[in-house]
Amino acid sequence: MEMNGYKALALATCLSMATGTATAEEGFYYGGALGFAKLESQSAGIGRTEGQDATLGVVLGYRFSHDDQSWFGVEGTLDGTTGQRMTTVGVPVESCSDESPDWCEVRGIARVRGVYGAKVTSDIEVLSMVGVAAVAGLAEDGVGNYVDTTATGLTIGVGGQRPMGGGMGRLEFVYDRFEGSNPGDFEKTLEIFSLRTVFTF
Repeated sequence: MEMNGYKALALATCLSMATGTATAEEGFYYGGALGFAKLESQSAGIGRTEGQDATLGVVLGYRFSHDDQSWFGVEGTLDGTTGQRMTTVGVPVESCSDESPDWCEVRGIARVRGVYGAKVTSDIEVLSMVGVAAVAGLAEDGVGNYVDTTATGLTIGVGGQRPMGGGMGRLEFVYDRFEGSNPGDFEKTLEIFSLRTVFTF
């Protein structure tokens, strides 16, 4: 599954760099996203887990034109994963069997964020994003107690996009950080580093 995720990301990256004829205009846009995420979780003084997973998601946003060279917008994203199990750092066992109250698995990531874009050439834009995020997955919440868990946090990102076919192809790097969780008998953090390719119409 890990290699399949790398291959899928490489294919999507190549496609997003292709030339096209589309132009970005003010209004609603939607699309899909394919990516690769690195996951890191830590509980203070107890343990640390890490993992990686492929992601597949959807995007919905609204673009407001600011001037000929820049724009801003509001965007929502929802990414699902393949459910790869995270492992305890330094211990060759699954995190959910190591009695470490960390995140064991991420199943979905939702983001609502503001986006600012600026042209650097006639058809290439650089992007910056900041907003709030929510995550759902599986964590250990006490010895032998494995539960569905959610958390909220912050998200930031940078990227670039250009016209591709009938839409826009984008490559972006996103950092999500979550502190606390529900249920929260044990305090834990979760950090997600994602490389995403996005195609919007």
